[in-house]
Amino acid sequence: MTKLDLNRDGEVSADEILSVLSSTGLGASTGNFSSSSIDKLVERLASGSKSFSSMKDYAKNLIRKFDRDNDGIITFTELCDGLSKMGINVSQQDKQGLMERLDIDRDGKITEHEMLRVLSGTVS
Repeated sequence: MTKLDLNRDGEVSADEILSVLSSTGLGASTGNFSSSSIDKLVERLASGSKSFSSMKDYAKNLIRKFDRDNDGIITFTELCDGLSKMGINVSQQDKQGLMERLDIDRDGKITEHEMLRVLSGTVS
């Protein structure tokens, strides 16, 4: 239980299970989705920045938009819900692939800094 309950709240969430499985190599892996489909998904997300003064402002806006519990990070569940709210309907595998692309440090959470780095194209 302690290995699964990453935030130590006494409950094991789907996000925590996904994070543990991904970190052990048992969860989604980059072999499950097309890199080009993830590239296109990142490009589609980044294209929304045109109406913002900077990519940093846009990344901050995306975090706020997707972050349901207002803790400053996006979990896999929040990412999936946010994509749906934006009308971006993709496969579960592509959602997992996008999570892997955005979660640079592989902690199961997407921060504003990670979002900015990926959308700015500094991380492949």
